[in-house]
Amino acid sequence: MKGLARRFLPAGAGPASVAPGSGGVVKLDGRTMGVWREEDGRLCVVDIRCPHMGCRLEWNPHERSWDCPCHGSRFDRYGRLLDGPAQKEVRHD
Repeated sequence: MKGLARRFLPAGAGPASVAPGSGGVVKLDGRTMGVWREEDGRLCVVDIRCPHMGCRLEWNPHERSWDCPCHGSRFDRYGRLLDGPAQKEVRHD
């Protein structure tokens, strides 16, 4: 499928391992979450469980998006829905 990428952070890596201007899957407060680090260092946290059927989202560094390998849903780096079949975003406030 177009745009899919493998996770690039080791299991258990924390948010500090995500460089500014990039994203990845990390452990945060004991939970596996997705994070995007802004250029100024701020973090945007997303739930990496796709709301369509619960598959684990993967960070796509080329498109700067969260992509679902199961059915193709895509979310921007902030967790807003780009393409379905998912019907809601994965933002974590």
